[in-house]
Amino acid sequence: MPRDSSEVARLEAEAHELIARGHTLLAQAARLRAARSDIQDSGDTLVPLAESGLAVRTRRKLERAGRIPVVKLGREKYTSRSALVALLPANNKDINDSPTAQSPREAARASYTRGMSPQVRGGRNK
Repeated sequence: MPRDSSEVARLEAEAHELIARGHTLLAQAARLRAARSDIQDSGDTLVPLAESGLAVRTRRKLERAGRIPVVKLGREKYTSRSALVALLPANNKDINDSPTAQSPREAARASYTRGMSPQVRGGRNK
């Protein structure tokens, strides 16, 4: 136990210096972590599972199987964006990227005319 006030003041000053040094080290570590995550994990953020686009049963099945890591914050469950991207097939091409993509008008015309063959209803054919 310190006996005089000069020793108490010295210990307090030393403690404050240590705290300040600790804050400086924590700030440097945070800057390094941010710089590293910008390079390695760019765009990898937490996404609410409810907004992932997966059906509830599918989400639960993937979670139980361990295919997507889940973090529960409060009442909501989150997963990383990279985990969701990893679920996508490797050859995931957008329909509009293919050279044979139809315009919306052509697609509608094809769907309307697909099952339209003449049919005779009622009466007799002569």
